[in-house]
Amino acid sequence: MLKLTDIQILKLGKILHHIRNNNLFYSRILPDERITSYEALSSLPFMTNELLAQGYPFAYSCADTKGLITGRIQQINKEPVMNFFTDNDITHIAEMTARTLSIAEVTDEDTLLLISGHDEYPSFADACEKLRHFLIHAGKLSHRKLYQLINDADANCLMGTTKDITAFIEYCRENSLELTETSLKSGIFCGKPLSNGTRKHLEKESGMDIYMTAGFGIFLHGMASDCKEHDGMHLWDDHYIVEIIDDEGKILPDGEEGELVITTLTLEALPLIRFRTGRKSAIVSREKCTCGLHTVKIDYPS
Repeated sequence: MLKLTDIQILKLGKILHHIRNNNLFYSRILPDERITSYEALSSLPFMTNELLAQGYPFAYSCADTKGLITGRIQQINKEPVMNFFTDNDITHIAEMTARTLSIAEVTDEDTLLLISGHDEYPSFADACEKLRHFLIHAGKLSHRKLYQLINDADANCLMGTTKDITAFIEYCRENSLELTETSLKSGIFCGKPLSNGTRKHLEKESGMDIYMTAGFGIFLHGMASDCKEHDGMHLWDDHYIVEIIDDEGKILPDGEEGELVITTLTLEALPLIRFRTGRKSAIVSREKCTCGLHTVKIDYPS
């Protein structure tokens, strides 16, 4: 059985201590002993959307309201689920987003456009504000006005959902609007994974290098990003622990597809221990990638 890294063991111990000190209800389901391996971690109960819904709004919160800076509600199976963030949480999310921006070769001198609504992926806006990147909210513009803004602002990077960028690029193609003649160089998108063929088509039509980042609704913002190899997503495993389980909840070996389970190591307001995402994935590699990054690499969650 694989062991957790020393950094993961240290951070997991701190986050379990944080839960015990700040939420007696939540801490009742967690053990007192130190967790040092995946085997020990797998003995802990799962967190699910259903449990979060039952605890709406504050049952699982591990920060008092004075420490919270924002809360977001998502409807899951017609039930409201709340997520919270402290300033430290936004800082950690910004740090992970900065890694994604670095992979995409975006600098603080570039102009970024958010082409999707803020509510669809709020961490893009939160992180860019924290990082002092110049981000223009353009989600409410028509496709033609968005194209005009790209030219007027000399925009270098688009951010949003794969659904929105696919629709925009197809609109430009059908209306003979040449994106390849603009200053665009990169695109960072979340949502439904793009096939290799679709990504290459969108890159050819837009002139952008396109990268994917993973998150699940209001949870786990920017937890993983693909790189220039486009053969999986680098999970930021100093912030998250990943498990892949079968239908019975047993951990699957690397390479086998199952449900993606995530444990957060740095989120304070709503730490998630063994959160069942409901998405399918697999651990692709634990070796150093040819891009230079050495993290756990997972398949694009679907």
